[in-house]
Amino acid sequence: MQLTPLRQSGGKTVSAFAVEAASLDPAKLRSTIFRMQCRPRAANGRSFRKSTAPRGSIARASVRLLAAQRVLLQELAARLKLA
Repeated sequence: MQLTPLRQSGGKTVSAFAVEAASLDPAKLRSTIFRMQCRPRAANGRSFRKSTAPRGSIARASVRLLAAQRVLLQELAARLKLA
């Protein structure tokens, strides 16, 4: 389920989605990995794990998000008729 994209005060757009747990295998979830140069014009870079694939209750997810992003959880709860 795609949630409404959120534009943060710094200009970053956050896109979020929810998936019913019964439709996937949590052991197969993988985080996004991105590569970044540590210094400008450096020949080498480092790879970083962007995030984990969170799972659990809406209350548990709330503590992992920035305050401005919690509106995504409110939308999810409303769409699931939990609010």
